[in-house]
Amino acid sequence: MDTIYHDAIIVTVGYETGVNMAAFRESMPVYLRRCLVGPITSPVNDYTTWFFAPDGSKEGWPASKEGEEWRERFLDLFWSYKDGSTPFDIVTVRYGSEYLNNNHGKPHIQPHHPPRVKGTH
Repeated sequence: MDTIYHDAIIVTVGYETGVNMAAFRESMPVYLRRCLVGPITSPVNDYTTWFFAPDGSKEGWPASKEGEEWRERFLDLFWSYKDGSTPFDIVTVRYGSEYLNNNHGKPHIQPHHPPRVKGTH
């Protein structure tokens, strides 16, 4: 397969949540660690943002599969409360010229709501 789709995740939170991003980064394969950027602290209100950048691999290649698996693990770090609310603002994005050519020039931007209730992982 020769198709390249760029998949990225952006997560922003307004206060300390106990997510151990340093441990997560250390658990990643060395070559993928450069894809995880952050924490980035906003200059106003101290929001913290993490960015999981695209892996750059072509669809169907082993590196693409591994990138997908690690993006899912990244999403699994975040949780919601029992009432369904969450402190995390999460968006997943799929883009790139090949994706845009196949989808009428529109990137796929999807809000993500953590399904896991805090304390159940």
